[in-house]
Amino acid sequence: MNADGVVAPVNENAASATIEGVEWEQTLQPTARSELRLSYSYLESKYDRFFSPLEGDLSSQPFPYTPRS
Repeated sequence: MNADGVVAPVNENAASATIEGVEWEQTLQPTARSELRLSYSYLESKYDRFFSPLEGDLSSQPFPYTPRS
């Protein structure tokens, strides 16, 4: 929001970030007419260095809109 009370979009770039994760899927077919599917995923993402002029230091903060670890 600027001094006039108008909301305006702001784009910012993080200096560096780390994304780690794993995904696993398996299908078991014990009989010709049955099937069992298993899956698992894990994701951890965080900013290593990120200073926002509007929000301040956001280093070590998780990415927005990603699952919690």
